[in-house]
Amino acid sequence: MSTLALLAVSSLASLVAACVLGVRLIKLSLRTGGVPERALGTAYFVGGFAMRRRLAVGLADPVVVNRFLLWALACLSGVMVTGASMMMTMTGENDPKAWPYLLIGIFAFTAPVCQWLAFFPSDGYRSWIAGRHAAQRVDA
Repeated sequence: MSTLALLAVSSLASLVAACVLGVRLIKLSLRTGGVPERALGTAYFVGGFAMRRRLAVGLADPVVVNRFLLWALACLSGVMVTGASMMMTMTGENDPKAWPYLLIGIFAFTAPVCQWLAFFPSDGYRSWIAGRHAAQRVDA
């Protein structure tokens, strides 16, 4: 089997595993009253760690591994926005100068940036990620 075919099969298996794990975590999260974004973020972090192991042995593309991380960070940012909003609602905080508004602003900005880089990375960003991985392989 060629390296390209092996890479495609490995990436597809990782994607299927992340989707299956994500669906199971969402079901568990909905049953327990949790936030579904937390389940998705966990699934993508787990998938990202699996992809990093494949990257170390040359079976994954560094840009795809970075996309797992970016999507997990976007999900985590959504959870943080939800958490800060819930905290403000429960404490009755309405002052626009309160620090939770700063958290909401930072994480509400971080999520779409991560999603944009995950789905529409520029050529410069792709080459930076690939170059960073190449430099790490040379150092190791």
